[in-house]
Amino acid sequence: MFQFLCLLSQAKSYDENHHAKKVGKYLYPIASTNDDFPFILLKKDIQKLERDYSTTDLNSIVDQISNEFELERDRVQNHFTRSKWASYSKQLFSRINFDLNNNGFRVVSLGGTVMKITKNNGVYNVNCRKASISTMLLHKAFRMRMIADGKTPEDYIVKTFQALPGQLISDIYNKLNSEIEVAINTYKSI
Repeated sequence: MFQFLCLLSQAKSYDENHHAKKVGKYLYPIASTNDDFPFILLKKDIQKLERDYSTTDLNSIVDQISNEFELERDRVQNHFTRSKWASYSKQLFSRINFDLNNNGFRVVSLGGTVMKITKNNGVYNVNCRKASISTMLLHKAFRMRMIADGKTPEDYIVKTFQALPGQLISDIYNKLNSEIEVAINTYKSI
């Protein structure tokens, strides 16, 4: 019985910490309009990573590639398993993450990794290229209020406990993708 009560209390605390709740001034209405993106991308950080590997066993570099390029290990392993018998293979891995937390503020990260595998005389050459962007979301509707009130941008950044509607998540993805699209298209031609 005691274990059951402990599980209930853990579930209740998880529910309180991981769902949207009203916290006075920090819960602002999020309106998505068709003509205007409702956020400013604050502290935008675009990064590129390029690595080349050469090996006779693709399984020996699965962990290294998945860690360096922040990819899911199982997806990399499956791609290598399918590519083992081919002489040439190319794959694009995309990953978006809304769960990142920077002192209570929501950070959104989007990355695309192009992986090319060529096999020549039993030696695999693996070329990996990644372009990624991470940013905080600042409510555009409150920009003028922030200037008038003399407050800092932190008062109007989307908090981690604020839920985002599905259409807004699509808009955020499209906006971030447009920022790294040129680099990803360049990497697709390697």
